[in-house]
Formats: sequence, C-alpha cells, structure tokens
Amino acid sequence: GLSIEVVIDMGDRMSPLMRHQIELGDDRELLGVALANLEAASVAPFERIRAGVYRAAWNDGYSASRLLLPALFDGLAELQGEVLVFAPTVDMMLVVGADDRDAIGFALSACEQLEGRKALPTAEMPSKSTFATLSPHLFQPATR
Repeated sequence: GLSIEVVIDMGDRMSPLMRHQIELGDDRELLGVALANLEAASVAPFERIRAGVYRAAWNDGYSASRLLLPALFDGLAELQGEVLVFAPTVDMMLVVGADDRDAIGFALSACEQLEGRKALPTAEMPSKSTFATLSPHLFQPATR
C-alpha cells in the first residue's frame, strides 16, 4: 500500500516531522493542518496538454500528494471514465480517463520517456512509495 508522511518544507529540502517537534493534539489534527496547507498551495489548475490529458503544473515536489485532495480532480469533466493518475516523479502528475485508450497511451509514453523505463500507474506503484504532505510555516493552519 501507499503511505503518507508529513514533512517540514524548508524550501531547499524536506525533513520528516517528528512527534516531539510539535504540540498538536493527535495525528488526525496534524494531518488536517498538513492537508489544509497542501490545499492552499494547490490553487493553480491542471493544464490541459491534449484532449483527455491533464498535467499538474505545481512543480513543487508534492504532485503525487495531491491524490489526497480528490476535489482537485472534479473540474476535469472531459475525462472518459474514472480518474486515472500517473505520477512518475515528485514533480509530475498526468491525469486521464480510465476509458480513454489514446490518453492512457499518451500518458504511458510520456512517463516512459521521462523515466527511460516502463511506467506504472500510481495505483500499481510498489508499496515502498511514500507521498509527503505539505506542512509549511511550522504547522500553522493555512488561511484562505
């Protein structure tokens, strides 16, 4: 399975958050703050790069983490079928419809070119994959 890791984003590096570093009540509260910060950093829309294919335009190292924000995908009405996400690197996410063979082929080809090897859809990534959630500003809840 996939795991979630909350990190401190220091701009040039990320550091895993240790429980002794903060004074929030519990893990659920901590994750809530991290997700609020991630959502606040996710205001840019997906970029449509061709029919049925969207690319995340954030380039901040948290693209795959945005799988934790399903509402971000609601505006992609053009997709054929369920949302299918490819996240071959921390800065790249491609979104296509699960019933759109042309879009899936394009996304696989793009991932293979990027990685130089056969790409795997996010749902099939090995269990060692970790997605970090954004928690900047020393865990102050994001303002909207």
